[in-house]
Amino acid sequence: MNRNWELFKGYTFSFNRMALLIFFIIMIPNFYWFIVSAPNDILKSDSVTPIIDTIATITQILMIFGLAFIRNKKATIFRFNSNWIVMVLICCLAYYVAWIIYYQGIIQPVIILSLSLFPSLAFLFYAIDRKNWVVVMFAITYTILHLIYGIINYIM
Repeated sequence: MNRNWELFKGYTFSFNRMALLIFFIIMIPNFYWFIVSAPNDILKSDSVTPIIDTIATITQILMIFGLAFIRNKKATIFRFNSNWIVMVLICCLAYYVAWIIYYQGIIQPVIILSLSLFPSLAFLFYAIDRKNWVVVMFAITYTILHLIYGIINYIM
């Protein structure tokens, strides 16, 4: 096998319903936000980081595609009591709490960072739980870019 493809050895294409479910759970507040603006909604302002945003979007798409369709053959059966899945659930809960606080009109750096960090970490922890090291690379890149976007656009 070509040395460049070693990273993909041990992976197969198969649909992962749980990955798609986690994606939709994380996207629910975003769908709501698209329809109902929050008071003092700074998130609807124009971004000053279009190149970072574009790269982040590409890595996000690759990350979600990888979570939903690329499976490590060595991954264990999905368990809700896995430490990584517990971390995913905690991140999702923290993300929802951050959105609730944001909709109360409280716009603090910690809230903006929470809106950027917790969904990214949820995807990263899920990829780690599934032993999907290909996706872990995209998730780490997306997390870093999403944080840079949040910090530059809304905190600095």
